[in-house]
Formats: sequence, C-alpha cells, structure tokens
Amino acid sequence: MEANLLLDLSGYSDYANQMVLAEASKLDQTDLRRQVTPSHGSVWNLLLHMLVVESFYLHAAQGRNGESDNSSPISLPDVTLAWDLLASERRAYIASLVSGELGQATPFELGGSTLTLPRYQLLLQGITHSQHHRGELSVVMTELGYPLPTLDCIIFFVRESGQTWPYE
Repeated sequence: MEANLLLDLSGYSDYANQMVLAEASKLDQTDLRRQVTPSHGSVWNLLLHMLVVESFYLHAAQGRNGESDNSSPISLPDVTLAWDLLASERRAYIASLVSGELGQATPFELGGSTLTLPRYQLLLQGITHSQHHRGELSVVMTELGYPLPTLDCIIFFVRESGQTWPYE
C-alpha cells in the first residue's frame, strides 16, 4: 500500500464527511435525533459512531490502542471540529510514515481479543467504515428532505486536480 494512495482515500473520505456534515447542519434538532436509521437510530448517533470508529482505527494504527478522548461532542459544530482535527491527525500520521511502516503488523484490541493486522488495513477500515455509513445517511437524509450531494470520489479527484467537474 502506497502512502499516496492512502492519503488520496483519506482526503476523499474527509471531503465526503464534510459534505455530509454540511447537509446535516440544515437538520433541526428533532430530525437530527429522530430514530430513522436501521443501524444506530438517528443521524446524530450515526455521525458519532462514524467519528468514534475512525478515531479508534487511527489510534490502533498508531499503536495507541484503547486511547480516546472521553468527551462526547454535544453539538454538530463540536462533531465537525472533532472530525476536522481527526482528519488533520490522520493525514499528518500517514505522511510521517516511512517505507515499510504501512505494512507493519500492528496488534490492537477488539471485542476482548488481540488481533494483528498491517497498519494500512487499520487505516483503511476507518475510512471504508464511514463510506458504508455515508450510503446509509444518503438514504435516511433524503427521506428527511435533505438529500446529500453526489459523493463519488471521481468528483473529488477532478476538483483536487484543479479541473472543473463537467456536470456542475
């Protein structure tokens, strides 16, 4: 796994999370906390779950297993700030790794078991887990009247390269 590929995927995930959070900020508190998602109840709970899981797998990859900020965000701006900090931390961490460190076997605790995976797989899990839940949020938020914009990574890559997406 090349660090540049992981940085691209991380950048796309951060971009997509920002788009979801921007749309979620339009929800009133009732809709934000309404029990509407099959996996975590509300949009709010699902966003918190995504943030916690991304943080868990970043810390696991860093060898900081079980470390977490025990303060729970109390508002959407708090969640947005926490995600911005996490995104910066992940990008800096990936960029700091030297050749071979992404493939280094890294033990971590999960469900009372100690597992070992290459560091890049732990980072990928944090990223792809949120991708899964963004799909769920797309359906739920559309039903609430707040459809998400198209979250295709090709749009992110085109914009990041300085080009204009032709369907805007």
